Amino acid sequence: MIIEMRTYKIKPGKRSQFLDIFGSKSVPAHTEIGMKISGPFLSVEDPDTFFFMRGFPDIASREPMKAKFYEGELWKRELENILMPMIEKYEVVVVEVPEEQVHWSWAHDMHEERVRPGGVDIAALRALLDELAGFGRQHDARETEHSRRMLNVTPETGQFLAILVRATRAAQILEIGTSNGYSTIWLAWAARDTGGHVTTLERSPDKAAMARANLQRAGLADRVTVREGTALDILAGLDGPYELIFLDADRPNYLAYLGRILPRLRPGGLLVADNVVSHAGDGYGDPPRGERGGVDLQETLSTAFHRTV
Repeated sequence: MIIEMRTYKIKPGKRSQFLDIFGSKSVPAHTEIGMKISGPFLSVEDPDTFFFMRGFPDIASREPMKAKFYEGELWKRELENILMPMIEKYEVVVVEVPEEQVHWSWAHDMHEERVRPGGVDIAALRALLDELAGFGRQHDARETEHSRRMLNVTPETGQFLAILVRATRAAQILEIGTSNGYSTIWLAWAARDTGGHVTTLERSPDKAAMARANLQRAGLADRVTVREGTALDILAGLDGPYELIFLDADRPNYLAYLGRILPRLRPGGLLVADNVVSHAGDGYGDPPRGERGGVDLQETLSTAFHRTV
């Protein structure tokens, strides 16, 4: 299935009106022509930003179905002139996901709560994520030793991870590379909504301790098991299967990790590997410990994914 991950930045004061109109008119129009819609997922970084997903059976059907929607009378007569002026900007990312892994629903009565079921204080969690993102940037700018840097994902990547967990309803999640727990909090927050649990691996005792403290502050410690040690060694003792695995560790070992990860990834599961494109030349072709490797990590991951699903 082809999915558009759409990010909308709405003009101040217009979000509720936009979501009401979109949910009551645009969503039914989408479903009438065979598109699937899921969302909205509200940003914890910006109250005027939200995400939703639009699904198509395959790549060949995407453009014809979009054309049918945008050429329809409802869009031309009403929605284009009402909705588009409320949008400050939007972005679209297109991904391919096994259809059975996506949970499709639209929350028509979406409203933002300060405290959601389960005791998570949304305002406090936003503030903590902002604090950790800022700390990571400042710390890494000062720290010269690579292994001591936090190397956190960006807030956008964190939000994307949370969307993937919620959209696929992943319950068993594995993270390789905890650092101070910034990305772990994103995963755990989403796992709380799916009734899931995150197992995260970190080789640095200092970072693992920071992650535990931050997860406690986030109110999500019960959703996460932090395992300390060398990831390759820990992976050998994990059973799985995991429905979503996030790999964000030492990139030269990615191919070695792959051999341990794939047997623990559920058929149809999702493997997310950070920095594969942006750091494509980081020595992937020389994995340690005699593990068999290759020179093209992107091709290897793609082949492995299609073999697994």
